[in-house]
This record gives sequence, structure tokens and C-alpha cells, in this order.
Amino acid sequence: MKHQYTGTNGKTFTVEVTAEQAEVMIDIDRKFDSNERKFRARATKEASLDYLNDEYEWEPQDNDLTAEERLIDEETAAEEIVRLYKAIAGLSGKRQLLVRLYYFEQKTQEEIAAILGVTQQAVAGQIETLEKKLKELF
Repeated sequence: MKHQYTGTNGKTFTVEVTAEQAEVMIDIDRKFDSNERKFRARATKEASLDYLNDEYEWEPQDNDLTAEERLIDEETAAEEIVRLYKAIAGLSGKRQLLVRLYYFEQKTQEEIAAILGVTQQAVAGQIETLEKKLKELF
């Protein structure tokens, strides 16, 4: 099965994946799209400082920031989330599955080990390697 993706560098490429890997990739894409829609809806609603103050008793720490500067900060954060999801999409199917289980489904290392049929130490090592790989991309 072939899937087309846009890498973190902006280039489009096609990868050959198994049905199981495709399922993981599609699931990650769906979650990414859902999270992005939720983020944009929430960001639109919560753009008001009055709303934030009323709802969360929140006030900006840096009173010198203009509304425009705050908006730029929020847009930068959204772009970073997009970069993270694109980086995840560029990982191998096994690493994507690990991301989904550990970060999205919040399974313990022991639960993941049972699912993958490996030891908890192996899962811990894979998570450490995965985190290093993602840090390299950023």
C-alpha cells in the first residue's frame, strides 16, 4: 500500500507501507486533523483576554506584549504542533505505534510491552530513542 506525505522539509514523498502501518498512519492523521480543528476552534474562542480572565482568572505575565505579539506567539505554537505531527508521520510504523500507545492512549510501558511482546526495558529504550529522534528534528 502506498501513502503520500509531506515531510518536515516541505517535500512530498510516497512510502510503501503495510496495511497495519497504514492504519497507524491514518489514525495519527485523523488525530492530528481533529486536534488541529479543536485547537483552532479553541484559539478563536479564547482569543479574548477578557474570556481568559473570566474563565481561568488568567492574566498575561508580560503586560508589555501587544495583542498582535500574543497572536504571533499563539500562531508560532500552532506551527510547532503541525511540525511535531509531520515529524511523527515521518517515523517508521513501529515508532508511530509507540507514539500512539504512549502519548495519545497514555498506556504504561508495561502495557505497551505486553502489546508488543517485548520487555518493559525494551519499551523504555525505544521511548528514549524516539524522544531523541524527535528532538533532533526540532
